[in-house]
Amino acid sequence: MALKSLYLWYLEQPLEIVEQALAIKWQTHYSDNVYREEGYDIGRSFTEQQKDYETPALKMFGIDVITQDGEYRKDFTNAFNVVITDNDGDTIAYIPDAVINAVRPLIEAAYNDENYTEVYRLFDEAFTFLPIE
Repeated sequence: MALKSLYLWYLEQPLEIVEQALAIKWQTHYSDNVYREEGYDIGRSFTEQQKDYETPALKMFGIDVITQDGEYRKDFTNAFNVVITDNDGDTIAYIPDAVINAVRPLIEAAYNDENYTEVYRLFDEAFTFLPIE
């Protein structure tokens, strides 16, 4: 399973966020590519395998954007209110909704063109977390 990076380039304290990150939480209207009007609250923990202390970055799995069967996964690229939380459940970083909304059509176009390298590059670039100040 390939890991895709959530780079923390523009942060004042990116290493602290990687060190403190426990979970990623988001809302979406998709679960397993099935649309539901009322939406879902989703969350999962970060494992040590997903924490890159050198870069620093938090890693997502390649299957968060393209499934093991090669299908485009809408669950995460249609997410909103994406936050990173610490052990106390406090929000320590986020991804702006506007960034996700802007990159979604680019990811979908790259997927439709079967340019999977570009899909992953766009996914990596878009999902850059900003600290809560």
